[in-house]
Amino acid sequence: KLLTTWKRKQQEFKDPAARKKAAAAKKAADEKDGAEGNDEEKPKMHINAEDLDVFSVEDVMDVGGGEPLFAKYSYEDWCLLSLRVELHLLIHAFRHDLGDPERATFHESHLAFYYNKYYKMPFKVKNFGVDKLEDLIDMAKDTAEISGKGCLEAQLSDDTPMDNFVKLTEDHRRDRLRRLDAGDETAQLKFARPAPSAPVSQKSLGTQQHSSWRTGQNSSAAARDNKRPPSQDEDHTEGHMAGLGHQHPGLLMEVMEATRARAVTMVAVAEVSTGTVDTAVLVG
Repeated sequence: KLLTTWKRKQQEFKDPAARKKAAAAKKAADEKDGAEGNDEEKPKMHINAEDLDVFSVEDVMDVGGGEPLFAKYSYEDWCLLSLRVELHLLIHAFRHDLGDPERATFHESHLAFYYNKYYKMPFKVKNFGVDKLEDLIDMAKDTAEISGKGCLEAQLSDDTPMDNFVKLTEDHRRDRLRRLDAGDETAQLKFARPAPSAPVSQKSLGTQQHSSWRTGQNSSAAARDNKRPPSQDEDHTEGHMAGLGHQHPGLLMEVMEATRARAVTMVAVAEVSTGTVDTAVLVG
């Protein structure tokens, strides 16, 4: 639920009323600490979040003054954050599940197949504004890279804290802004957005979660079958999810939670941009 929690925190920070309420709650908590004997007055610090080293931040939910590290995330930044988490979990889940040192990863041409196998959603590179997978991976090369043999390689250990992906995404956002300021128009991101949907109730949310922002109108099972990996890979995949659940239940939960959070967050971000957001969707 982290992605949903982070997105909700950003919206609260941008809402003056919510910020005022949060500040009042913090003040009340500080006064309570003082009443309990902690009379030491903490000096007020005015922090410019843009001046902070993202990798030195201890709490991504509050870098100072209640501002989260992801306060300035745009739709594209949230997409890249989700992409980082998904690629990271997928590559490590595959390695743990297969348990074969000689086949610790898979070829880049099989990414769409395994993504659909694990996340139950199609993978659409063009929705990220690029035509080639290499260009997409380059946006998240701090998390995954394509090796010289054309295989997906994780750049972070499997026990990497989720907060690290927020820091990597914020560092990438700032780098893009610097490039744009320098006149590099290629740094501008233009991702395809899902069409805004009508407000939905919590009851119908389960159905909506399967309508991923990556799903195109022309996607079909036949089209995916044409990109299926060789049979020797397919022979192993039928037992991937079951094996992962038995051998690494914690990792399986992370994979499934990331899938759920991706669907909820992407729909919520799109609806916020059009003013049709439903609070039930945001709460998840």
